[in-house]
Amino acid sequence: MSERFKYACRRRSRVAVKFQGALPTGAGSGGSPVEISELDSESDGTRWVGTEKTLILAGNHVAIQADTPLPPTPGGPCLITLLSTDMTCTQGRIDAHAIEGIRITTTGFPDPMIPMSSEETAGVDIICGEAQTINIKRGVLPIDNYISITPEMLQVEGGLGPVMIESQTEITIQVAGGVASITLSPAGIIMQGPIIMIN
Repeated sequence: MSERFKYACRRRSRVAVKFQGALPTGAGSGGSPVEISELDSESDGTRWVGTEKTLILAGNHVAIQADTPLPPTPGGPCLITLLSTDMTCTQGRIDAHAIEGIRITTTGFPDPMIPMSSEETAGVDIICGEAQTINIKRGVLPIDNYISITPEMLQVEGGLGPVMIESQTEITIQVAGGVASITLSPAGIIMQGPIIMIN
């Protein structure tokens, strides 16, 4: 864990403030006050808000935004960080769930802006800009397996383990719209192309 995150996780002095209102859970049916701690602010404009138990933000539309501060506050990278860990850095989990879909997008300048939201999302969308990449990697060693999508290629690296593509019906590998192809099925293997060389 970075020193920045260690600093964010440690307990700090608290000034208790009261938040009036009934929360969906933990507040009781009578809407009794829920105690939320507003931690001491830092000289750089940082403000800490926390609670010892559950903190719930509820609304028809909940938005979290990182933006450039107004002068004279010094600016920095616009950043949103989600961190889940205990004091020993051995436990922590982040759950994300939606009934219709989850969409993750990123756009690099000067690419056209990719819509952040789409009503056509049915499941999970992961989309990046034309000049950007998508990487899925297990582990941190160079020999660990990964999937990389770049402007140049789609690379599937098995590392020290095998790579298996399996289907109960058919697997087809083709290029140029099927000019050359290899089809595997329970009936056999079919290779098609202007030239087929087997060495």
